[in-house]
Parts: sequence; C-alpha cells; structure tokens
Amino acid sequence: MSATIENNYGKIVFSDNSLKQIVGTMVAESYGIVGVSAKGEGIAELLKRDNVARGVKINIEDNKLNIELSVIVKYGVSIKTVAENIIDNVRFALQEATSLEVGSLDVVVQGIRV
Repeated sequence: MSATIENNYGKIVFSDNSLKQIVGTMVAESYGIVGVSAKGEGIAELLKRDNVARGVKINIEDNKLNIELSVIVKYGVSIKTVAENIIDNVRFALQEATSLEVGSLDVVVQGIRV
C-alpha cells in the first residue's frame, strides 16, 4: 500500500517501506527508547538500525496514516512521557517530510530493558 500526494506538477507516491523507515528511524532516536522491536513467536526482538521498519505497521485510509509502533523502553523512564514524545515527534517528522496527515498513532511497549 502507498500514500499519494497530487499537485499541479504531478504526483508523489510514498511506498509503505519508505514511510516505515522514516517512522522507525525517528522512534529509534527518541529518548527513553532502547529500540524498535518486532514480535516473533511471542518474544519481543530488538531490531538493528537497518531493520527498524519491521517494528512499524502502517495502514493508509483516505491518505491518512494509521500507525502502530512496537518499542522497547529503558528501565526507570516514564513510559507515558516517552510514548507521548514519540507520538508528537513522529507526527511532526512525517508531516514535515511528506505532508501526509497522521490519523492515529499507537505505541505498543513490547518490553523494558535495564
């Protein structure tokens, strides 16, 4: 699935993977995050920087992005504050980079690491 923006000059098509890379990279750089995770057989797997897209699910409806992020947070941080910061930062980064509107953005905490 892809998202499209049209203007007077033509159209811009954003692949699903390119959007996941933007989101995954932004999340991986956020305070309080150990990393982006992928769920494998019930166990949260910490992803390396080049695989961050696997921890991001994007559904596009009416050119609005509905995003689900799976993350692992650092022990001792306020999970609520970290999640709110991720939501704000990802929403801003996507809108700045792509001009696409974010409908919903859910943060799923898969684990906590010391």
